[in-house]
Amino acid sequence: MNSSKFFHHILIIIFLGLALPVLGSWISISFFMEWRLVHVPFHSLIEGLGGFIALTLAGLLLAEKNSKPDQLHHVWMACALISMGILDIFHAAVLPGNLFVWLHSTAQFVGGLFFALVWLPKHLTNDSLSARFPLILFVGISALGVLSLNFPEMVPAMVNQGKFSLLAKFLNILGGLGFLIAAVFFIVRFRSHNIRNDYLFAIHCTLFGAAGVLFEQSQLWDAAWWWWHFLRLMAYSAGLIYAVSSFLDTGKVLLDNKTFLNSILENLQEGVITIDKKGTINLVNAKTEHMFGYPSEELIGKNITLLISESSLGKFQKELARLLKTGESKAISRSIEMSGLRIDGSIFPIKLELTGISHNKTELFIALVRDITEQKVAENKLMHYTHELERSNKDLENFTSIASHDMREPLRKIISFGDRLVETESQITSRGKDYINRMQKASSRMNILIDDLLNFSRVTCNPGSFETVNFKKVVDQVVEDLDMKIAEEKATIIVEEMPTLEADLFQIRQLFQNLIANSLKYHREGVPPVIEVKSAKNGSGTWEIRIKDNGIGFNEKYAQRIFRIFERLHGRSTYEGTGIGLAICERIVTRHNGTITAKSKVGGGSTFIVTLPEIQPVSD
Repeated sequence: MNSSKFFHHILIIIFLGLALPVLGSWISISFFMEWRLVHVPFHSLIEGLGGFIALTLAGLLLAEKNSKPDQLHHVWMACALISMGILDIFHAAVLPGNLFVWLHSTAQFVGGLFFALVWLPKHLTNDSLSARFPLILFVGISALGVLSLNFPEMVPAMVNQGKFSLLAKFLNILGGLGFLIAAVFFIVRFRSHNIRNDYLFAIHCTLFGAAGVLFEQSQLWDAAWWWWHFLRLMAYSAGLIYAVSSFLDTGKVLLDNKTFLNSILENLQEGVITIDKKGTINLVNAKTEHMFGYPSEELIGKNITLLISESSLGKFQKELARLLKTGESKAISRSIEMSGLRIDGSIFPIKLELTGISHNKTELFIALVRDITEQKVAENKLMHYTHELERSNKDLENFTSIASHDMREPLRKIISFGDRLVETESQITSRGKDYINRMQKASSRMNILIDDLLNFSRVTCNPGSFETVNFKKVVDQVVEDLDMKIAEEKATIIVEEMPTLEADLFQIRQLFQNLIANSLKYHREGVPPVIEVKSAKNGSGTWEIRIKDNGIGFNEKYAQRIFRIFERLHGRSTYEGTGIGLAICERIVTRHNGTITAKSKVGGGSTFIVTLPEIQPVSD
């Protein structure tokens, strides 16, 4: 709040709480000294009304404190108003006299005392005792009032020879000072928070403070006495403004919340229907109207079975009966697929989710309805595509098998006739022998190529199932299978501890065989191959397996290219092969939800890094 606006409000507080009370008291004493108005019923009406307002304000403050836990000072404000309200009501019920003044003076003192406690630090207020204190005080002050009525002779002297006693003046002045101390608190809060309620209670406390201080200038029934009663009535008026504004604010919040919730309800992309336990509809949203074609007025009061096709009625009624019996829907909502029925008689697929709630002690169900026509169309298309893909894969597998058989047969004949020609080499020229040799080598390469292509297609077309595989045993078996090649190249194979993972045993064996054979093939001339196979567990539930060699290596710019089918970095005359082996490895690793990469340096060997999950994810 800017300074000029705050100063303006302070002037109003000073005028209402200080200038006006002093001016009114001076006028009463100076010009109406002899004036008296003895009217007990009117006085009782004023005090009773004030007591009722005080108790109402106390209830509002405690309710607001529960909804706004940071407003801890509300506890002490409520305690003050409870004390004043109860004692003022007792005060209104007795005839003028000693007890009459005692109840009023005690109300002023206790109210001022508790209002001054708003200055207490939060850590002293945020306590279970302070939360229960208003109730304890209500009982205690009520007991004080009852005891005072029943034992008036025990009440100290409050009136002496028609004038207020020193004790009566002391209690009122002290209570008034407590109110003025509290007024400073609310002014400070108003300056920092700019909250209207703080401003109203600053006026409230200033007026009560002035009434208490001016008490000693008055006598029973004189003008000054009625004047400070008027000031108290003004203080309660400030409280009434707070009460009315709180009521209006609450109403506005409720209206805003209702508007907001209605806006959400009407803009939901799902139909919303509320029904009772018999299935009678009492609310629908716009999406429901659009989905089924009924206006809301035609649905309210009708049974929800109006919107469900005959074929799905039994399923719905069974589900509703189950939820009513078990009460499960209060904790768990279940979706059930069924057929909806539009106003024009057309049937369409829906997904309905029932959730139970209690409203005004009545058991209700909220039905969320979603039109799944597009989903079903998509599912049918996907099912069709899946069947087509399965058929295509089966056809491809059959074609591969037939094609490989048909291609092998002429190859065998070519090789067989080549062997026969070699047996008659005395009749063949040297050039003819060269042609035959080339023909047989080409046939062998073609045979190997057919085998590799079959292996490549089987990785995805005819895979095995996943099982628990001991990778150490697999690598040891591969090394044993390659023992002749290892001995021939004088290679050293170092296999460290390996994990046990979920995998396709046949394909993992093929993976290691291809990678280790690859390292044996591409070794440096004159340097015996050294191949290391090691593993390490990653933190993400995966294992990293490295196959490292000291071979010829390659330029890392080809690290992705080497996994493509038919890709070769060296000529066939230097190193044999079809260029399919690493492509098979890449397919195997991909099927196992892993990755394969390579690091290498020309002349510095290569390292193939395979990352595989410990457990294969469950397919949808």
